[in-house]
Amino acid sequence: MKGGFVQQRIDARNPIVVSSDRRILYLSLMKKWFDQVADGIKKLEYREVKEYWISRLFDRDGIPIPYDCVFFRNGYSRKSPTLMIEYNGVVGISDFEGVECFELSLGDVLDGGRVESIRDKIGVE
Repeated sequence: MKGGFVQQRIDARNPIVVSSDRRILYLSLMKKWFDQVADGIKKLEYREVKEYWISRLFDRDGIPIPYDCVFFRNGYSRKSPTLMIEYNGVVGISDFEGVECFELSLGDVLDGGRVESIRDKIGVE
């Protein structure tokens, strides 16, 4: 895998992927949001407060799972653009577009495999 992230185990019931040295949360993003994350504009990711996201973000005792980074994919193809972003944890709950959501704090881009940013497309440095 690009960036030296060697996947050792995937447990289908638990979205934690343990690599040689990182816990990775895998998420898909729409292109609009993916490009903003890639360019460092978007620093919060929102996921609806539902049982599904509670089970992915918290353990059975309600303690946040200590992910190290988030692996974003824009689409479902193996050729889709991807990003590895530093994960700073769940920082709150807020209303996003009329829906109660968890706020996931994003840090720096760690690896941007196959990413063509907005700036590159329009020629801005």
